[in-house]
Amino acid sequence: MPAESPKARLWLDGCFDGFHFAHANAVRQSRKYGDYVIVGVHSDRIIEKYDLIRGCRWVDEVAEDVPYVTDMDYVAKYDIDYVCHGDDPVLDANGKDCYENAKKAGKYKEYPRTNGISTTSLIDRILLPETRLLAPEEALWNLIDEFAAACPEPPPIIDLSDPNNRHDTLPRDNSRDVVYIGGSWDAFGAGHVELLRRAHQTRKDAYLIVGVWGEQTTWDECGERPLLDTLERVLAVLQCRYTSAVIIDAPVEPTAVFLSEITAKFVVNPGDNFAVTNDIQASPPSRSSRLADDRTAAGTSQRSQGSVFCAAEEEAHIVGRDKLRHICRFAVIEYLIYLTARIYAKSWSLLV
Repeated sequence: MPAESPKARLWLDGCFDGFHFAHANAVRQSRKYGDYVIVGVHSDRIIEKYDLIRGCRWVDEVAEDVPYVTDMDYVAKYDIDYVCHGDDPVLDANGKDCYENAKKAGKYKEYPRTNGISTTSLIDRILLPETRLLAPEEALWNLIDEFAAACPEPPPIIDLSDPNNRHDTLPRDNSRDVVYIGGSWDAFGAGHVELLRRAHQTRKDAYLIVGVWGEQTTWDECGERPLLDTLERVLAVLQCRYTSAVIIDAPVEPTAVFLSEITAKFVVNPGDNFAVTNDIQASPPSRSSRLADDRTAAGTSQRSQGSVFCAAEEEAHIVGRDKLRHICRFAVIEYLIYLTARIYAKSWSLLV
């Protein structure tokens, strides 16, 4: 049996359908048994899952197209010391423990399963949004603290919804360009990871501050209730390797005062062509930030031309932000609906 060591190589595998913060927490928890984590993703035609897992800050390597039942040949191929999984049972089609061989070989490690969310519960939220069950807020805050503490440079968390609740200090490092990007980040998917990756690469060694809209703001902007609660969306952003800091309940249109307080020198503009090109820019805050301040002072929500989020014309501003708002979210929603149909189809086949 290999000695437990901080240099141990670890293996996790799974489907990761409807990726959520419990999946990220599984990877984080496994690292107490070693310092190099390889995540095996089961065969699937939907390749976006690979990029989504690679975006998790605690994943070192992704093994594609691995079998559902953990194969000890893969354990040997990747020189794995321990196979890790949560403390919930996982059985194959014959009712056999998927990790039986790893356990017999003395190569199995276990960690507590994360309560409060699952792929099944996400599907339930789609089908019955009025009865959605959420994890207790205190539990989510504890997990946020654990996520932050597990980072080499713990990301500051600033909660604007309750200034007395959480207000970490942002670093004042003039050697790095501070870049800001905001959004709902609902149903966090591979498109979100790609957007944050590009935002991070807009400046050399960028310090990327990610703003997360509150629940009511997300509802107002997207026209429907978000699938994930605000703190659940914070966890999704926090686990992403490109995030340097998180602002909760961030404004839809950042004002000059807001950007000054967070020392942001650049604001990301995804652009209308984000989905098909690499056209993403980080622009210095412009006159529109001052206009946003003026609108705030005047007590009006009227949008100005030349928003710091998008191009100079209002039409481009609306189209560009709509792309940012919807392009990632509905790809994930459609996939979850597909999962729902597949589950019900399988259940029906067992009945007839």
